Amino acid sequence: MVLDMRRERRQHQPLMVTDSEVESVSSFKFLGDICDDLTWTLNITQLVKKAHQRLYFLRRLRKFGMSQRTQRTSCTAVIKSVLTS
Repeated sequence: MVLDMRRERRQHQPLMVTDSEVESVSSFKFLGDICDDLTWTLNITQLVKKAHQRLYFLRRLRKFGMSQRTQRTSCTAVIKSVLTS
């Protein structure tokens, strides 16, 4: 990924390492997904999606009549761990 802080976006010449061209990418994963414009939108979108999928688990607990304490503990273990990672 080429990080260019100039206002004008220009096409960069290919980067060569030992006679082979280095692949250009628009995002990469390093402690989360970082896009080429240095935003975390891709990472945040994936975390919210993962947390939303785990909400199903909590709805099922409520449907089965589990106590509030059990629901709270489950929320901390299942959803909060994803959002604070």
